[in-house]
Amino acid sequence: MQYKGVRRPLPEIARELGADAVVEGSLARDKTRMHVTLQLIRADTDSHLWAESYDRDANDATVSDTAARSIAARLNSAAISPAPERYIAPAAHEAYLRGRYLWPTFRMEESGAYFRKATDIQPDYAEAWAGLANFYGEGIAAGVLDPRTNIRLEEEAAAHALALAPNLAMSHQAMSAAYLIDRWDPKSADREVLQAIQLDPNDAESLYLRGCVLGVVGRFSEAIQVEKKSMEIDPFERPDELASMYLEARMYDEALADIRLRMKAAPNDPSLLYTTAEVWRSKGNYKEYMESWAKWHIVTGDSPSAIALRRAYERGGPRGLLQWQLNRRLQQAKQRYVSPVELASYYAQLGDRDHTLALLEEGLQQHSTNILWISDDPAYDFLHADSRYQSIVRSLPRSLSM
Repeated sequence: MQYKGVRRPLPEIARELGADAVVEGSLARDKTRMHVTLQLIRADTDSHLWAESYDRDANDATVSDTAARSIAARLNSAAISPAPERYIAPAAHEAYLRGRYLWPTFRMEESGAYFRKATDIQPDYAEAWAGLANFYGEGIAAGVLDPRTNIRLEEEAAAHALALAPNLAMSHQAMSAAYLIDRWDPKSADREVLQAIQLDPNDAESLYLRGCVLGVVGRFSEAIQVEKKSMEIDPFERPDELASMYLEARMYDEALADIRLRMKAAPNDPSLLYTTAEVWRSKGNYKEYMESWAKWHIVTGDSPSAIALRRAYERGGPRGLLQWQLNRRLQQAKQRYVSPVELASYYAQLGDRDHTLALLEEGLQQHSTNILWISDDPAYDFLHADSRYQSIVRSLPRSLSM
């Protein structure tokens, strides 16, 4: 999808993807019929290997399997004998795909409605339940969903997916995320995600999650290698994942180098801009931090905030910028959930010990997941000798042997 509408030579795109051949196609659909046209193109010579058209009923879900077997045969490879197919209602599958598309983006909050729609249409659709669990988990971990009301929902959805499909990698991946995000149990999370990887070694999301588990317990060298492998499989869904792990490990120059590489393909990706801002903040470069945040506001459709943010920096420097961000989040917290740990981070950067500690203690009480990463954030370094801060840190998991 990163290359949709991009006018670049196919061999160049294929090299970036590590692909020997590329499938191109189109789909036209009305209420009762669909017409699919596919062609297989050899990447190095840009020559056609195979082409076919399919006219099918709009509810026929087998066309992709038929095409896959035809392509495999043309490439002289053995197509795996398909397992008995479960019927998936097309409307449920379409809702699931829409949720899956939105889930890892800055529009994550919209994905939950689609996953719920998919489970409503087809209650035995395990992938949709796993997607719903991941929606809750992502929201809790990002500090945009209240853990006090959403932890139970994540665990129920993950357990439902696992009960429906115990041999589905995505079910174990969702359960792993629930153990990490809800229970702060990295040992159980690692067991489940390793099971997911065993079932599907090429699932980038499971590898990403394994890197997160390793990062939480401070095993950064291993985590970075796992995230690299995940990025090799899918460099587009979470383009900032490797840079985020470098950030967590306080390897700021490596993080910036990886971000610059990813931005060649996606210069306006919100996740890359967000992580760029966090790296500059951690390095103490507040002008660059401000510029990254300003661009983030622009690409997400909020130019007035970009203008206000720049004005706050011009008038008050780093402190004025941080105060503007804090005030903005405090106003938003009157309307929707904002993690107390996020608010604590602004007070920490402003050097306000009492507010920082009080909000961290509130975050611990709420079971706000983003508190798991406070030891890796230099904003809290000035608190390391404080007994209240030490008590908070001792409450957090730092080992897989727990």
